[in-house]
Amino acid sequence: RVHPMINPMENLKAPSKLPTKNPSQTQSESPSHDQSNGESESPSKLPTKNPSQTQSESPSHDQSNTPTFREYVVALLLENMPNTSFGDSFSPQNQALEWLVADSFSVSSGLAEYRLVQRFVLATVFYSFRLTSGFFGLEPTDECRWMWVDLQCNFASGVVSLSLSSTQLSGTIPPELGSLTQLTRLYILNFLSFGSESVRGTIPPELSAMTQLKELSLGSSQLSGTIPLELIALTDLTTLSLHGNDLSGTISNEMSALTKLRDLVLRSNQLSGTIPRHLSALTRLRDLNLGFNQLSGTIPSHLSALTQLRNLDLGSNQLRGTIPPELAGLTRLTALRLDYNQFSGTVPPGVCAILPPGISIIFQSGDLLFC
Repeated sequence: RVHPMINPMENLKAPSKLPTKNPSQTQSESPSHDQSNGESESPSKLPTKNPSQTQSESPSHDQSNTPTFREYVVALLLENMPNTSFGDSFSPQNQALEWLVADSFSVSSGLAEYRLVQRFVLATVFYSFRLTSGFFGLEPTDECRWMWVDLQCNFASGVVSLSLSSTQLSGTIPPELGSLTQLTRLYILNFLSFGSESVRGTIPPELSAMTQLKELSLGSSQLSGTIPLELIALTDLTTLSLHGNDLSGTISNEMSALTKLRDLVLRSNQLSGTIPRHLSALTRLRDLNLGFNQLSGTIPSHLSALTQLRNLDLGSNQLRGTIPPELAGLTRLTALRLDYNQFSGTVPPGVCAILPPGISIIFQSGDLLFC
């Protein structure tokens, strides 16, 4: 609509003069634009500004609220592992963080959150065991294809099996490993544990978070401390092997909660106390190996309930008393070691009857007693 007092031709001004005025000034000075009518400028003028310029000019868009990739990763890791610290720049955790935020695959692949956590945990394991001198290392590829560790992955949920076996493992087991909650199998074995070239420290109680774990083997190292009571939360375990370490303390009665166990191997440690009678609840056991410890007391007759046993090794301890005749009920035994203890009396005939011929089962005071 043209105002009756204004010549319509006066509105035809050269386009070159339009940019000379600030758009906000133009709107306020021109009475011919009635904002109450809901009219806006032509859409053809809107794209003339770069989106980044628009955000920087508008106070409602504060770029400082957008976290960097590093900030995002740190927040994600602390949400999943609140006890993790990055304060020590030389710690495996901090080294893993620095690698992750610089890793091109992690930055540019749009990985799901569990994948970022998974890559961090595996990198922490890598630095914890000082594997940096090896031929294979952390690569900007899918972690399930890394060569320094034996992994099996379910691409819907993550790593389900981790096996790290070497003659040169050195370091400690990081507690962050417990964040791999989809693991069903964890093997960390050091075949030759001499001097400083060994896995040391304690067994992290955080491993109890891996509630889907079926096989846990942390053997042939120099792990110390006690067996964490928290491990009884791993009720799906079928194999628990902690052999060849320096573990001390007693075998808890609470271990009877692991009713799916088939193999319990605690051989060659510094375990003391008595053999818990509650182990008789582990009726699926095929291998019970408690040899080469400092166990005392007598052999519980209740072990006769373990009728699936193939191997029973209680040798090289400080056991005393007599051999329970109830052990004759273990008719599936193919190996029985009771040597190097302090037993008295004779071998019950029924026990001899279930064993293959010629087995020496007792060594006491220099005398061999045969069935």
